[in-house]
Formats: sequence, structure tokens, C-alpha cells
Amino acid sequence: YLNGDIILNNTFVLAIQQLYKQFSKFLMVGCRWDTNITEYVDYENPDWQNYLIEIIKQQGKLHGPTGIDYFVFTKRLWPKMPPFIVGRAHWDNGLMALSSSLDIPIIDATAQVLAVHQNHDYSHMIGGKDEVWKGKDATHNLRIVGGYEKLKNISHANWKWSQHSLERKKN
Repeated sequence: YLNGDIILNNTFVLAIQQLYKQFSKFLMVGCRWDTNITEYVDYENPDWQNYLIEIIKQQGKLHGPTGIDYFVFTKRLWPKMPPFIVGRAHWDNGLMALSSSLDIPIIDATAQVLAVHQNHDYSHMIGGKDEVWKGKDATHNLRIVGGYEKLKNISHANWKWSQHSLERKKN
């Protein structure tokens, strides 16, 4: 799963390929880099990935662990998917909560995967930001999870993939 406002480079596919060699079941998540994309990204240009990296170096800001904009998972990872309203507030942290209750590797791949978030406002939503975070969709997802205190985020991953190694976190 990938949010539509995210741009990925080849690090994404490389990370997935490596994890499939190590695990039969897993969930991969990671923090995104927030930035303003003000110019067209020409994906036909062989240098587009370096262009993206330069934008991040100049103005990117690493988002905290609460925003989960991509999930990579193996087939049949969850016994039953709750009826989340996907793409709305709290569904991502709710899915992390569900995943944390399973005996599976949950990998924080922030240091391995470049996920670029294109900054935007919420003018496309009737009710704007308040509707996004406090509206009926957010309330629905929160109710499924059982409240704010049950939500989980990327910091709850049980594996950490640094630039140099992939290690199980100590409890």
C-alpha cells in the first residue's frame, strides 16, 4: 500500500527484494521525508532519482513515526482485515496496532527507503484539516482500534533496519 502523495525511488524495490530473501512473512514500514515539490519531476530523465535526493538534502524534513505512508506486506499476513476506511486518519496506526499483536517481523526501513511526501493542504476535503483528523472517517477508524491509547506507529516496529544492518529490537 502506498499513499498517492508519495514518490519512491529504487531503494523501495531493493528493500523489498532483500526482505523476501530473509523472511517468509513481514511488514515493512518507514518514515517519510516531507518537502515541497514545486517543479515537474521528469521520470524519463535518467537522473530523476538524484534530483529527488537533492531536494531532500536542501529542504526535506523527516516526518515523525506517526505518519505511515507505505506498507509492504506478504500475502495473508492478517487473519482478517478490519473495515478501516483506508487512507483516512488513524487507519495506518490502527493497522500497526493489529500487526503488533501478531508474531511477525515489523521492519522500520526508514534508513533504507527514500519515501518523499509532497506537502499539501486539505482544501480538497470539505471541512478541511478538522474533518480529516476529527471527522466521521477518523472517528470510525479510531472506534475500530479501540481509542487513541491503542494506536501504534513506526517506533513500535520490532525490527530496525539501519544503513548497515537489520536487527531485531530488544524488548
